[in-house]
Amino acid sequence: MNANLSMERIRNLPGMEEFKSFCTRLQIAARNKALHHLGPIPLPNLVFAAAPGSGVTMHIRLLTGLLKELQLLDFVGEEECFEWALSNENEDFDKFLRRVRQAGGFYGYFHGVIGLDISRMLKNKSRIPSMDRIREYMEARQGRILFILIVPDTLSEPLLQQLMARFASITPAELIHMPFPYDEVQHYVAQQLRRRGFTVTEEADALLSDSLSHFVRSPQFEGHQTLINLTEEILWRKISRHDMQDVIIDKKDLDFLFDPDGYFSRYDAGNTRHSKVGFHSAVEV
Repeated sequence: MNANLSMERIRNLPGMEEFKSFCTRLQIAARNKALHHLGPIPLPNLVFAAAPGSGVTMHIRLLTGLLKELQLLDFVGEEECFEWALSNENEDFDKFLRRVRQAGGFYGYFHGVIGLDISRMLKNKSRIPSMDRIREYMEARQGRILFILIVPDTLSEPLLQQLMARFASITPAELIHMPFPYDEVQHYVAQQLRRRGFTVTEEADALLSDSLSHFVRSPQFEGHQTLINLTEEILWRKISRHDMQDVIIDKKDLDFLFDPDGYFSRYDAGNTRHSKVGFHSAVEV
């Protein structure tokens, strides 16, 4: 059993302390399972109360990788995880069942992780809907599919408690808050550059920190994926220079960000879509 790779990526996430704590407990459970020669353990289903741009897809993929490496879930199917959005329990749920069959492919059935975005089902509601079909499906597949219900972090505390009570009555369930870590991402790009083997000067670090502190709160910012894209562009421009003589990122390597037609201006002009609770964020962190 070797979960070092997934846990290293998880520990390097900015913020997300509740998610990290849950993953640490998974490690402990796996260790105890092996130590005492236990059978399958009852994994809880999860509720992600996620802020926009918090990287839901990234977290689901990291969790899936950890569960696979720890051998806590018996994965079966052509896919290991996928995400789906439900607006209601009728036509949407039938489409969801077809998606599950698709994920199973030629294996005939699916065991893995499913992220279910139920935000639209809860919009403008004073009470949690019954969601009988979802609950019955989750109960029937307990131990074979780990479900992650995705709701906005703006959902009121009473509704969150109703949701937890609704699902905890049929399976183990845990709530994980996922606020966007604004304060910690100021140094995220510099940290990623260092992890890729580059040295970032103090001046460049300060410049990145100052610019990102404003950029991450702008309407154009889309969360972790934006920061990953920015890191990649800095690296590409550095590595593709014919006169590259070192692995130091200094101020001149960042000048393109602030040019009239530079990264920030192009992003501001061309970016009109908004992320949906972090969906489509990359897994590499």
